[in-house]
Amino acid sequence: MTEYDPDSQADGRYIVAFVESAGEVSPVFEQKVRQIFENHLSGVDPGKWYRTGDVAAAFAEINDTVGAATMKKGGVESARAVPWPDDTDTVGTALQTVQEMHREAFRDSELENPAGNYTCRDIGDRVAHVGITEGFPFAPVFAEGVFEQIGRQFGPEDGLVQLETTTPHDDEAAAWEMTW
Repeated sequence: MTEYDPDSQADGRYIVAFVESAGEVSPVFEQKVRQIFENHLSGVDPGKWYRTGDVAAAFAEINDTVGAATMKKGGVESARAVPWPDDTDTVGTALQTVQEMHREAFRDSELENPAGNYTCRDIGDRVAHVGITEGFPFAPVFAEGVFEQIGRQFGPEDGLVQLETTTPHDDEAAAWEMTW
């Protein structure tokens, strides 16, 4: 099993997007999420970088105490906050780009993927096998939100994004068949 690097640094932009997304679920949830991040990080600022182990601990507490709906919405909003390259214009290109973008959201590590990564294979007309690698320190439901947003943002207007759990490949901790 590939571990993540808890001493690497995570980009505060995505943490802020996550915290703000909790308010879309409920103002009470946003307050709880902010308090959890306060306890683990002493606040959040989009211009700062935070120890990945502390971020992962905050996410785990949020998943356990606030719930999966908040985690999924946080994944959606984190993907929405990504500064996608101009040539990212289809689900396929976004799925290929998200791996590098995730890698760039972490720094100060000797690992190629300090916080695991996303996977994508067999990208078809409106279907792909997507997943997360071992070492992805956030709940799988967070990744579901990221994939859902990619499908909504880059899929056809008549598309309906669906993720169905499937058997992970050897290098994956969790996987889904994504249709859009």
